[in-house]
Amino acid sequence: RDRDSDPFAVLDNREARSAELFMTWDPTGATPFYQWDNDWREDASFAFNFGGTYTECPTQTDSELFFFEPAGANAPFGQGLPAEDVWSLSSRAIWNTSNKNRYILRVERGFQQSTGDPNGGTRKFWNLSGRAIWGNGKHTLTGYFRKDGFGPYDFFRQFNITFPEQIQLDYSMWLGAGFGAPRSGQASCRARHSPRGPRSACRRARGRRRACRTRSEGSGARRHCWLR
Repeated sequence: RDRDSDPFAVLDNREARSAELFMTWDPTGATPFYQWDNDWREDASFAFNFGGTYTECPTQTDSELFFFEPAGANAPFGQGLPAEDVWSLSSRAIWNTSNKNRYILRVERGFQQSTGDPNGGTRKFWNLSGRAIWGNGKHTLTGYFRKDGFGPYDFFRQFNITFPEQIQLDYSMWLGAGFGAPRSGQASCRARHSPRGPRSACRRARGRRRACRTRSEGSGARRHCWLR
């Protein structure tokens, strides 16, 4: 059976029993560790997690489909994924140094099935990836090393294609002021005990309109200004 010929085909909805456990250390709650942009926002000097998942799949699936380009239509793989117990262990760590450099490391060990073709069996693999950011965010170096893993795109896993080793190294440089630096046309100023009040702490830009917002803070006020 497959999804095109039978609406009751069993694919991702097959019977499964799963467990997941992750331990996380993140002392700064204002930058949630699992937020999608945490790599850029995390402000703790050190934060990390460690955990894994385990899933028992006691039954096989029906056949998955793939797009067969010569016929311009979907075609079944011919057989489904067998019953299998799969698992993964992973960890991510972030270091923020006193000189505003940032280092991110990810490690994963897994035993996973493909998402389509069962030929080749279940794959056991290692993934190691990292990122270094320095120079006030102006320079970024990223890379990964994968052993016996699926290829970088989703169709590699769909067709159960793995490689003995995969290596990537990438360097990029911001042409502007760098990530985290004040943007052009923006300003932030603090006014405390100013004889003329918070307004005197921000200077106007010639020929530009300015918008400001003042917020009380202790015995003084904090004023944020930006140029329009």
